[in-house]
Amino acid sequence: MIAQTRRPDGEHLYATVALPLAGDSPRIVCLALCWANWDETCNLFYVGFPNIGDKNGYALPLLRTGLPDLPPGGVANIEDLKRMKAVEVIPGATPLKGTPSLYAYTRTNTRRNLYRIPLP
Repeated sequence: MIAQTRRPDGEHLYATVALPLAGDSPRIVCLALCWANWDETCNLFYVGFPNIGDKNGYALPLLRTGLPDLPPGGVANIEDLKRMKAVEVIPGATPLKGTPSLYAYTRTNTRRNLYRIPLP
């Protein structure tokens, strides 16, 4: 289970944490508000940082523990993800379903009136 919580250390306001269903202690996934979830086959773990303007999604392979090989204190920034082994970058999307080569995502577009029309 993934949860977002406040950090008591004061250095980072929020953290995204993976909570075990039984036994182990919680593991910090991100030292920020990030989007994180397992894929439907439980072979990959997706992470994204839409709150800081990064539009990419990142697919991380899972270990036997059910989590990817994360840094000890969690992912602090996007550069941490890019330094990890076997990370697949999914350009322009935080995937909702699928695999890194075939996925679905949400794209929003706001259109406004571009022209001023004077009214009599």
